[in-house]
Amino acid sequence: MRPDQAFVWGMDLKPALNAINDHFLQLPERERERGISAFAHSPPPGNLVAELWDRFMRRGYRDREPTTMSPEDEAKLVKRLEEFTKQPTLGQSEISAEEEAEMMTIARMVRKKRGSWWQLPKDLKEQPEND
Repeated sequence: MRPDQAFVWGMDLKPALNAINDHFLQLPERERERGISAFAHSPPPGNLVAELWDRFMRRGYRDREPTTMSPEDEAKLVKRLEEFTKQPTLGQSEISAEEEAEMMTIARMVRKKRGSWWQLPKDLKEQPEND
């Protein structure tokens, strides 16, 4: 294996993932309802998954506070992204590998809740689809 790879047995990985799940299930329900990305920025230290993160992820990530935006900046960003997604799409024949794109989107559907976890905030308003 290359230095930037690690082999992990499934029987070692599964208990580590369960420990992370148990750790975050200890949070109050109100906190969990904010969506998993609001509080689970990285695995808690002390298990196999955390060791892998420490080895392969960005150096010093545990020492940094999560980046936050002011509500005004967040609103500007959301507006820009919404405007971008309303632009006409290119057909397969119009895409060129030589051109550099300023932006590109790949749309995916995400369930608000999966299993016991809110992937998106519980109180997030449903957006109508713009076909």
